[in-house]
Amino acid sequence: MRDDAFLPLLLGTRAPESAQPMPPGRAALEFPDLDAPPARPAPAPPVPQPDPAPDREAETAALIEIAREAGFAEGLAEGERRGCEAEAARREAGLDGLLAATLSQVDTALARMRAEAAEQAEAFALLLLRSLDLALPLAAAREAPAMLERLLQLLGPVTEAPAGAVLRVPPVLLEQARARLDGTGLTVEADPALPPGDARISWRGGGLALVLAERRAAIREAMASLGFTDEEIPS
Repeated sequence: MRDDAFLPLLLGTRAPESAQPMPPGRAALEFPDLDAPPARPAPAPPVPQPDPAPDREAETAALIEIAREAGFAEGLAEGERRGCEAEAARREAGLDGLLAATLSQVDTALARMRAEAAEQAEAFALLLLRSLDLALPLAAAREAPAMLERLLQLLGPVTEAPAGAVLRVPPVLLEQARARLDGTGLTVEADPALPPGDARISWRGGGLALVLAERRAAIREAMASLGFTDEEIPS
């Protein structure tokens, strides 16, 4: 279409020709609608509201509350810790006291047991001493022949006895001594002053003796060396 073809159309004197089909491959031209009312401008974006002023009192109160809660929790934890330490110290002190009391009781019991054991040992020793002391005369009478033999052994062969030697024995031992020394030439006499268990052989300027009292004294001395004595036992 020629350019002057648009003139009658613009002047309204000519009917618009039918639109020719657009050749394939060409884009259609779009013209603005000059008769259309002007478009309304887009509304302006809303103006953002300014942030409200911070409430300093509320913030301060909140901080105080947080600090108070933190302080309360810290104080509670500290109180619990100190309480646990105090309880542990109290229990330890109680255990120490109990241990000390127990050890004291044990020491007292041991001391009492030692004292009782010492008393019992002493009583037993004294009983033994009395028994031996009482049994010696009986044993001496029973063992008189054996003691006579020991006396003769100490003396030596009776044939070597000094001239004039005389053996003195308790009356109960006279017959046994004479029978034992028959034919030796040794004079045997009874001496009522000699207790059972004693014997004495004497000659001019000397002699030998078996004395029960000396043996009892030796026993007392041995017991005394162990710390046991009894003044009531007769000598």
